[in-house]
Amino acid sequence: MGRDFFDIVFLISQTKPNYEYLKKKLDINNGDELKKVLLSRTLKLDFNELAKDIEPFLINTGESKRVLLFREYIQSVEF
Repeated sequence: MGRDFFDIVFLISQTKPNYEYLKKKLDINNGDELKKVLLSRTLKLDFNELAKDIEPFLINTGESKRVLLFREYIQSVEF
């Protein structure tokens, strides 16, 4: 599961969310709603464990911070 969060951080840095699609599938209309959903659905996850899970697959294990700091990143990013 850690890889999913690693990929989300990467993809957010490359493109903007498709709100038309998100509206149809999840009733998310804008960046604020997306943040709210992401933060609420990840509230109980152990990001320390998720970050450790992906370290064996990384050339630079320091990149596991992308997962470790996922919630902080989502709070600060502008969609």
